Order: sequence, then structure tokens, then C-alpha cells
Amino acid sequence: MIRNNEDQVQPRNDALTTLPSRAVTMVIPAGGEMTGLGGDSSRGVNLDGYLHAFRRTWLWCIITGGVLAAAATTLILLFVDDQYTATAELRAYTRAPQLLNSKTPQTADKYETFISNVQQLLMSRTTLTGALRDPKFKAIQDEDPATWLAKRLRVSVPRNSEILKVSVTVPERAELASDLANAVVDEYLERFVLSERDEKFRKVEQLKGLLEEKRSEERQRRDLLAEVAQRSGSVDVESLDLTQQIELQKAQQVKTELARTRVELKRAESERDASKARLEQMTTQGIEVPADELEVLVAADPEARLIAEEIAILETGISKAGEVVKAQMPDGSQGGVAVGFARQYVVELAQKLEAIKDRLRKTWKVDQVRTLEKLIADKELQSNSLKMLEAELKKEADEIDKTVSEIGSTSYQIEMRRDEIERLSGVASDLSSQLELAQIDQQSADRVERIAKAEPPVRANLPGQLALAVIAGLAAFVLPGIGMILLDVRSQRVNSVKEVRDQLGLPVFGAVPILPSRATRRLGSASGRGRRWQALLSEAIGGIRANLLRLSDVRVVMVTSSVGGEGKTTVATQLAMSLARVGKRTLLVDFDLPRPAVNNVFDLPLEPGICDVLRSDYTLDDVVHDVPLPNLYVATSGLGDAASSRFMNSARMEELIQELREQFDYVIVDGSPLIPVADARVVSRYVDGAICCVLRDVSRLSLIRQSADLLESFNVRLLGTVVTAKQDTCYLSYGGDREEYLQATGAS
Repeated sequence: MIRNNEDQVQPRNDALTTLPSRAVTMVIPAGGEMTGLGGDSSRGVNLDGYLHAFRRTWLWCIITGGVLAAAATTLILLFVDDQYTATAELRAYTRAPQLLNSKTPQTADKYETFISNVQQLLMSRTTLTGALRDPKFKAIQDEDPATWLAKRLRVSVPRNSEILKVSVTVPERAELASDLANAVVDEYLERFVLSERDEKFRKVEQLKGLLEEKRSEERQRRDLLAEVAQRSGSVDVESLDLTQQIELQKAQQVKTELARTRVELKRAESERDASKARLEQMTTQGIEVPADELEVLVAADPEARLIAEEIAILETGISKAGEVVKAQMPDGSQGGVAVGFARQYVVELAQKLEAIKDRLRKTWKVDQVRTLEKLIADKELQSNSLKMLEAELKKEADEIDKTVSEIGSTSYQIEMRRDEIERLSGVASDLSSQLELAQIDQQSADRVERIAKAEPPVRANLPGQLALAVIAGLAAFVLPGIGMILLDVRSQRVNSVKEVRDQLGLPVFGAVPILPSRATRRLGSASGRGRRWQALLSEAIGGIRANLLRLSDVRVVMVTSSVGGEGKTTVATQLAMSLARVGKRTLLVDFDLPRPAVNNVFDLPLEPGICDVLRSDYTLDDVVHDVPLPNLYVATSGLGDAASSRFMNSARMEELIQELREQFDYVIVDGSPLIPVADARVVSRYVDGAICCVLRDVSRLSLIRQSADLLESFNVRLLGTVVTAKQDTCYLSYGGDREEYLQATGAS
């Protein structure tokens, strides 16, 4: 008896799925792989996703919302009392009331600042503490009454008005609310408004004292000005300034002459010192006559000039005579003697010329010394004269500066006294004006006044206790459900077949209906309903089988999933059985080594299994089992270990798959999940194609995409996905009544 089973990581009823009562609609492209089925989904905002999320979570939303709503309503009814609010009213004038109209406009910013200050003072701890001093408020049971009152006090200003509303809200006691509001207003008026009147009085007295003080200082400065005028002989500052300007011009001329004299003195001293250094160098170290200077001296001396000219003529003649002798007298005996005499004479003349040069050098040195001594004497005399002139000019400049300073001091004192008198006169005038305004302001009304006292409210505030309980209950009921739905939408669970095709772009190889648990138990039974559910499931698997048979190059197929619990074992088992029913010799191999399940489906022993064949402990014939269904053979997994996983990456695995190809028409591999287990990726390299199982409401789009990428990275052909979904998301109506069709075929 064949039993249906599911993946071990899902609930018992996840493996088998219901088939709808409408026919399958499949679109198969030229390549032979199914690319899509199912109905349309909404475009733009995916409202279907939220509807499906609500379908999955509605029960928990109702349970959680009901519990929280009951708790919130109960808490409101138990701990929230009816509230009473009493309001007192004040008027804060835009401009302070005055006896005389002010010409200065009151800006909106200044008034907003004033209103804000009034609000803060009304709510200040000082005001609240003073208001609570009344003995009738001693009944307030709180560790910090001022903080308690601050939480219940509200000061508001209606838009575009001068009215301040001082409201106090307390539970249960209406009279307490009015008493507290009036107490706060009374304390504010007494502490800040009445004190402002006293401040105005003190301001008037202070202005009177300051005015008298400044007038006294003004009289003192006038007396000092009279004393300065008496000493200087004039109080005319312009006359003193003119005299000072004349002296300043004179001082400028003297200082200019003094500066020029100092420059000439420095130059004369520099030239004198340079001449002394030159003379000292000539005396101690000696000095040679420059060559060009010596040539000038020789040219200026008649005797030396004649000798030099004679030497030049002789040297020219000797040179020419030598050329003639060589040309006319080959032996050169007589000519050589004449030339020799001439050269000897030239040497004698040169010695005379050198003696004359020595005399000229001595004469030049003596002249140089005399010239330097005369220059030094002249510069010394010039320096002494300039020093005397410098001293006289400096003395004159100092006297002029002193005179200018005395004139300036007197002028400054007069000007300073006048400025002080003018300043004090202006201050006294301002104080007098301010005193008059302060005296007028003292008689003006207060800027803030009470216009209405708080009265005890006749009814409680709205919403009352019951309304708050209803609002809280509704919020507690709705908000958790919204949160659950949003979390479910973020999880990206698969909602329909079309979603897998359109959003992931993956081909859909087939669809399997979700069977209810009672139908799962009846599969394989002889009852009419059990036969009906079996027929629905068989027809769905038949569609997958038909697509597989169209692919002539695909004989070894791995059925896998992203993670466990997505119905891969059921799909693999049913697909193998369907192939066997059409006469295909089919082997179902369990390669889910961590959690084998095929042995439980067919009531077979777990071992020996395919792992034992990989380890060469058994032959293939030892582990292949016959089952009651003709043409169907099953190989269980056996006990997987590290050696088994190692052999999957060896040539032994390839030999095993080749042997299976030779013995069977089709090999259906029940592989492990792709993401958590690496075995499925290894096995996938030896198969012709893979089918990825997707379970509606369980599988996640991101994990399916990751699984497809893994298969692509291993160059594995993804035949498509098999979606286990509700019947109305898998099928479109073909026409007629599905129930009647099944009854006519003997399924019911």
C-alpha cells in the first residue's frame, strides 16, 4: 500500500494539495518548457498582496485584536475618570493702555513675545506654587502638587485675539477645577501685574534722582571750563587751533631741514671713514697701480712715450728683417748678426722704460696719499659743521613741539569740557523726557487684566470615559492586525502561480492543488471521495508529466525546493508514479540525505540505500526496490555520512547516474533543499534538469530567486517551477461542471 508523505520540515498536510474544480490552462513555448499559467493580478499597487496577507493572518488578527481591545477597554473603564475643565479669561492688550497715544507702532513679533512671556509666567513653577498655598488645596494627594497642577494646566490664545484662556482639567471634581484656575490667575496678577505697578513707581523715583545727579555734574563741568579759559586767556578754540597750525607748519619745516642735515652728515661721515680705510690700506698693505692707470701715466710721460714708440718701431723692423734674411741669405750669417744687435738694443730700451715706470708708480702712490689726506680733512670739517647745525635744528624743533603741545593741551581741555557739558545736557534732557513719560505711564492701566473668572463646569469633558474606551478598543483591535498584515507582506510569500512567473520571470512547469487534510487521508482509498481527490491530484501531476515527456533530452530530473516543507517529496513521488502509469520504466531515488522521506512513503527500509552504493558497500540491484505499481522502482537514501557526500563529488557518482540511465527510462531524484543543504547543488550537476517546488503561503520569492541563481551558477537547466497552490489560483474555467466530469469518469 503506497502512503503519501511530506517533507519532514513541514506539517503533515503540506505535501498534498487541493486541485480545483476547473481545468488546467498551460502555455508551452517552442522550447518545450511551460512558461506560465493562472489568472491575472492587479497592476500598480499590489492590492492582491495585502488581500492574501489578510487571508493568511485574519484569524490571528481577530484573536490578538480582540484580546488587546478587551484589555484596552477594561483599562480605560477602570483607570480613566470623567474630566472637568474650568476656564478663566485674561485680556493682554496689543499696546499697553496709555494716557497719551504712542507714535511707535507695536509689531507682531513684539506682541507674540509678550504673549509668550505671559503664558510662561502663568505656567511657571513660581506661580503654581503660590497658587497652591491656599489651605483648600491641601487635600491634593501628590508628592509634587506643582507638577501635578502643571500637567493639568493649559494656557491658550485664540488666533488673532488678545484673550488668554487659562484652563485647568481635573478628574471628578468640577469645583476644584474652577478654584485652581482662579487661584493661578490671582497669583499671576498679584505677583507680576501688581508688582509691575510698584516697579513703575520705583522707576519714577530713580529717574528723578538721576536727573538731579546729571544736572549737578553739568554745573561742575561749566566751572572747570571757566578756569581753563582764564589760564589760556581765550576760550576761542578756533583761535588756538590757528596758532597751533602755524607752529606745526614751522615745526615741519625745521624737522625737514633737520632730516636733510642728518642725511648729509651721515654721507660725509661715510665718505670720511671710507677714505681713512683706503689710506690705512695703502699705508699698511701697499697698493699696486692698476694696469690701465699705468698705461695712462706712461702715455702722459714724454720720455717714456718716446722709448715705447722706439721699441715698437725696432720690433717691427726686426720682424721684417728676419723674413728678408731668410729669403736672401740662406746661411743667415751676416743678417743674423744685425738682427741680434737690434734685439740687444731693444732690451736696453725696455730696461729704461721699466725704470721710468717704477718712477711713475712711486709718484702715483704719493699723489694718492696726498689726495686721500686732503679728502679726509675736508670731510671732517664738513661733519663738524653739520653736527653743529643738527644740534641747533633739534633744539629749535623741541621748542616748537613744546609750544604746540601746550596749545593742544589747552585746546583739548576746552573741547573736552565743552563735550562733557553738551553730553550731560543731552542726558539730562533725555532723563527729563523719560521722567515725564514714566509719570504718565504710572497713571496708565495695566496691560493684562482679568475679564472673566472660572466657573465650575456643569458637565464632564468630551469624549467621556465610555467614548475613550470605545476609541481605545477600536485602535487596539485594528492596529495589531495592520502590523501583522504589513509584516506578512514584507515576507514576500508566494500568493499565486502568476506571481512566480511574472515577478520572478521563472517558467512554471506545472501546478499541484492543495488537498485538505481529510482528503490526504483518503488518497488511495476505494471511497468515491478518495478516488475523486486522487483523480484531481493525478490529473495535476499528469500535466507535469506531459510537459516532461515533451522534452526528449531530459531523462534524469531532480525535484528540489528552496527550503524544506515546500512539497518536493510529494511532487517527486507523484511524478514518478505518473510516469510509471504510462509505461515508462521509472526509478525514484531519494537523495535527501539529511531528511530522507521516500522510504516512509512506500514503507521501505531506509538502508541499504543509494549512499551504500556510492560507498560500494552494495550494488545497485541491492538497493532498488519493487513497489506494487508496475514500472516503478524506488531507491531509498540509506544512512548518509561524510563519505557519501565525498563520493557525490567523485567519478563514482557519474558512473552511478550513467548506470541508471542505461537501466531506466526516467530517473526522478528527490533532492535536498538547495539553500540550507549543499548536497542538492552537487547532485544537480549530474541531472538533465531540475524542477523547483513552490508552496503557496509558505515559499518566499527572494528564496526562490536565490535558488534559481544557485542552479544557474552550477550550469543546471531549470525546467521550471511546480507551484502547490489553491485550486482557484492554479486553474481557469474550461467550461462545464468539473464535478459532473469527475463523476462521469468514475472518480466519485
